[in-house]
Formats: sequence, C-alpha cells, structure tokens
Amino acid sequence: MQNIDIDVMFQTVLDSLPLFIFWKDRNCIYLGCNQAFADAAGLNGPEDIIGQSDRELIWADQADHFQGDDRFVMDNDRAKLNIVEEQEQPDGMHWVETNKIPIKNKKGEVIGVLGSFHDITDKVKLQEERIEKEKIDTVTALAGGISHDLNNSLCIVSGLVQICQRDLDENEEERDLSHFPAYLKKMREGIQKSTLLAKRFMNFSKEQSAEIQEKIDLNNFFDDTLSLLRSGFSMMIDYESESGLPYILFDESQLSQVINNLILNAKQAMDDLGKVRVSVTRQEIEGNPNINDGNYIRVDITDHGHGISEENLANIFKSSFTTKQTGNGLGLASCLAIMKKHGGGIEVSSVLGAGTTFSIYIPEISNIAEAKKGSFVFTKEMIEGSGNIILVDDDFNLRATTKLQLEDLGYRVKDYASGEELFNDLESIEHSDLVITDYYLLENQLNGDEICMKLKESRVDLPVVLLSGYFKNSEELNNYDYIMRKPFNLARLSQVIDRHILK
Repeated sequence: MQNIDIDVMFQTVLDSLPLFIFWKDRNCIYLGCNQAFADAAGLNGPEDIIGQSDRELIWADQADHFQGDDRFVMDNDRAKLNIVEEQEQPDGMHWVETNKIPIKNKKGEVIGVLGSFHDITDKVKLQEERIEKEKIDTVTALAGGISHDLNNSLCIVSGLVQICQRDLDENEEERDLSHFPAYLKKMREGIQKSTLLAKRFMNFSKEQSAEIQEKIDLNNFFDDTLSLLRSGFSMMIDYESESGLPYILFDESQLSQVINNLILNAKQAMDDLGKVRVSVTRQEIEGNPNINDGNYIRVDITDHGHGISEENLANIFKSSFTTKQTGNGLGLASCLAIMKKHGGGIEVSSVLGAGTTFSIYIPEISNIAEAKKGSFVFTKEMIEGSGNIILVDDDFNLRATTKLQLEDLGYRVKDYASGEELFNDLESIEHSDLVITDYYLLENQLNGDEICMKLKESRVDLPVVLLSGYFKNSEELNNYDYIMRKPFNLARLSQVIDRHILK
C-alpha cells in the first residue's frame, strides 16, 4: 500500500472546500489556513500565514475587531456564529459571514480558535438593490397619495393670486383692496401647508443623507408623520401618547425613516388590512444588556399580523437578512444602526399568528452628556437685529427674496451668486458679522463646504450658517455654526441669526 502524507491530504481537502478556513493559537497568531483564505489575505499560499497576526495582513485596520471575536470564543469556550461583517481583500471590501469555534486539546482546554467564512457580497448587493427598488416604488406610491392635498393647496394660492392681480388691474377709482389682508392670510396658510407636505415627503424619501440633530417636539413630530402615512397610504393607525413628553435630540429625517419603515412593515404584516397601533410612553431602563441605563421615550408599533418565528427573530436585525421577496424599504439593520447612533435601541417581541411589536427607545435630552452644537427649541417669535450679513445663493429670485426678508429684520445684506464672486470682495468678508450660504451652487464652482472652509481659514470667528434644501453627509458639515433646511421658517431663521451673529 502506497504511503499517504496525511498533512498533504488534509491540506488538499481544506483547499477543495468552498469556504475560507483558518485557525489560530491562544495569542491570535495564525497556525494555518486553506488556499482560499490565503488568496483573500493576499498571500501566495497557506504556508505564508503561519506565525502572522491580523495586524500584519491586508485587513490590519480591522485587526482589533477580528481578534476581539477570537478572544470571546476562547475566553468563553463558546462558538460565535453567523457574524456578518466587512473584510478588506486585495480587490477591495467584501461582505462575509463568519463562524468561529474554540479548539481544545485532549484535556478539554481551549488552545485556539477555528474559523471559516463564506463571501456574501453578491447577496448583500442584491439586497441593497432590492431595498432601493422598494424605496422608489414606495416613494412613487406616496407621491400619488399626497398629490391631491398638494394640488389643492397650490390651487388656493394660485386662485387668490389671480383674484388679487385682477383687482390691481382695475382702475384705481374702482379698486377694492379691503379683502387683501384676508387673501394674503389664506395664501400664507396654503404655502405653509405645501411646505409641510414637501418636508414630510423629503423626510420619507430619505433625500437628506446628512445628519442634523435638533430638539424635537414628539407630539408635533407624530402629528406630521402619522398624517402623511394616513393620507399617503390610506392607512388606519391608532395613536396614543403619554402627556407631557419631553423634547428629544435627534435627526428628524432619520427618525422619520425609522418610524415610517416600522409602520409600513406592520401594515405589510397584516396584508395591508387592519389597524397599526402606535403607543408613546416614558420609561426608565436599568440592567438591559442592549440599551444603556437611563430615561427613554418608548415607542411601541404593534400589528396583529402573521408574527415572526423565534428563528427569524434571532436574525432579524442582520444586514443580510430578510423574509421578503421584494425588500423592505429601509432595512431593520439600518433602523437599528440609526437608533444606536442616537444613543437608543430597538427591541422586538412576537407571537406567531398573533402579531408583532417593535419597541424603539429614544433617549431623553437629560440622558445626553452634551447637546449637539446649535440645538435649541424654536419659538414663534420674530427677532429683529442689526449687523452685516453675507448671503450666497445661485438662485436669483430666491436670493432676492431672502435678502428682502433679512433687510426687513433690520440687517444690512450683501448677496452673491457664487463663492467666486464672494471671494473677489474680501472687504465685504472682513466687515461681515455672519454668512448664510447654500450648499450646491453654480456648476464647477465652490460648494457650501468649500466656501465655509475658506471663510474659516481667514476668519475663524466668522459664523457660517448653511441654508439649503439638499446636502450630502460629510465631515465638513461640522465646520458650520448652524445648518437649516429649505424651505425655511423666517422666525426660526431670525432666532438662528440672533444666536450666532457677532455682536
């Protein structure tokens, strides 16, 4: 019988498996791997991995994370399974699903860790594409649902403008302008309603990717959010709230995304029939392993649908997991990430055949060690002032209107269509007390971030306010003294200016 090299045969078997396999000692030093893992690590062969650690491989920046899982497995003598994570490889970042188990000697002592993973990048990409398609379909449906309300508001404004114009065209002797104040009031109300519909739609459609944390009145927030869902999707929603809810500090558009997604999921779980129940209460958390101790606003979203099995409950917040064939809008993993980023969390309870409750926990402001810069409670007060303001916006009509509004508040305003125009007038910058700029300006010219950075380089004390209907998330947003979205409320803008303008 021909002699068989057991080591060679073992390595051949490992290399033939459709998995990436590795093993390490108690110090997280590699003892071996198969060829697929060596390729992922950018090595020529399995023998090159021996004696190396994750800090010496292509994914060195992720070493702490990987070794943390290794130590958990070894220290607790317990497997860690289905870890969905990103991993740097020679051709870029990949999504992988990893399993790790302890290696033991004959005495039962843990002497290392054995791991394997498979690549799920294509699966994750398909899920992202499915979510994007579902988002587009949902936004399209919503647009149809609210178009009636929006058109009614615009018809009111348009009709009253035509009446006023007709009256102004009459001979001066025959003019009757006594009704103008009432008409202007109705036009303002129509514009406010249209603005509110646009804001709700923007929040739902997730066009705002940048995070802006501000104090939110939850009663007003749920009035707006649930009104949109009821009208846009013809949904039946029961809502109850504890009185005297405190303000919270959150990015309003991201909170809208979480609430909208959970309510739409509840609607789908009931096959679009029945009522979704939303309940808002205050709760003190202590000893919950998933949520920090403290005072929270708890929002329960309950359906009476099919329920979720225990097996699916264990995986429901994983980024690659779904029970749907058509995606689910904003995934539950993304919802959890948003809540964690804001110091909160999500829990779920379910009974098969009876329904499901998702509970989100939003920290009260007293929980937050330091409120974010620029967060404060707005009032209806219009604050007048004095000083020199620079206004940068490429839309001529909008710039002219905003300039008139600011001048009416008492400020001296110099306006520019671009950053290039502004920086050709250094004397104006030198004498300015505050700058208001849009984000996207003329094509191939400075954007708001670049304008802000250049201004801060020459005058670090100069307050810069971003006033824009659309902007991308970036580290540079931290350079602004305040960020406000268009369409803006003039009273709120007057309060922002009063707080930040140099005096």
